[in-house]
Amino acid sequence: EQAVKETLPNLSEALSPDDWSGSLKKKKLVEQAIRYVKEGYTRKELALSEVAAAVGLSDKYLNLLVKEVTGTTINHAIIRLRMEEAARLLKDPANKIYEICDWIGYADQDHFRETFKKQYGLTPTEYRNKFL
Repeated sequence: EQAVKETLPNLSEALSPDDWSGSLKKKKLVEQAIRYVKEGYTRKELALSEVAAAVGLSDKYLNLLVKEVTGTTINHAIIRLRMEEAARLLKDPANKIYEICDWIGYADQDHFRETFKKQYGLTPTEYRNKFL
């Protein structure tokens, strides 16, 4: 699977747009959207509409494509990336939880705590204590 992901950009560059199959076009668009999300997930204002505009699609169609190709929505991908980064940052006790919350794009610490608990089954503090 990793090899396919690594060769996908090369394969799509080798083909002219007229040669692309429908599914390859979809995968390429989704890949661009996910790359955009990975580059900007720490910004509080990152939203589906911005990602859709960046790849030249409507919000609804982009969400449909992403769901079809990855099994998840753009918003879930943003949340997952933010929570993975939070989990990584929580392992360092020098990082304050409120700072981590801000760094990963959450303005509301309570919302961050609820989302983190939903993802990992532990609050950020409990998660941190597990690794100390």
